[in-house]
Amino acid sequence: MKYILYITLFSLLNTISGEIEDRYDLLLDLYNTDLFSSDQYEIDDSYSAFRFKPSNPISEPVEKSSFQEATISSPFILNTIFVLDKHTSPCLFSITDKDGLKLSLCLTLAGEDITRITLDGKGIPTGGVSFTSYGNLTTWTKMLLHVEDTRVTLYVNCMKIDTSEFD
Repeated sequence: MKYILYITLFSLLNTISGEIEDRYDLLLDLYNTDLFSSDQYEIDDSYSAFRFKPSNPISEPVEKSSFQEATISSPFILNTIFVLDKHTSPCLFSITDKDGLKLSLCLTLAGEDITRITLDGKGIPTGGVSFTSYGNLTTWTKMLLHVEDTRVTLYVNCMKIDTSEFD
């Protein structure tokens, strides 16, 4: 499975290093670097999307960004727009540091028109929180994950799909 277009907007409303009221764009630190090579697509007035080229993995510039200094803590909202296509990598993104995984979002096909969406990282139970989404994700799909201290809620195309609660 391949994801032609990856993350468009990444919002963190809270971090341990301080309260953040404004949206944090994960790609903000990458736009003006030589390491960032992508094709940009305009989706609508609010969003643009990127297709990352295999020759320039996103892990290199993210390591140099201010994001690495932040520790992700709930509550936060992850908001993405993507198009699903065939490829070998099921993850939209994975953020790691010397201590291990900070946050990852992966989508895998579980059947025809069935996609398993898994959010994993610090503060989320081991193995991540998984949801099943039914429908065709090969067209522009808006997905929002609202992460709180003891639950994660998934919205796809502005419709609430499911809530997963944990201790």
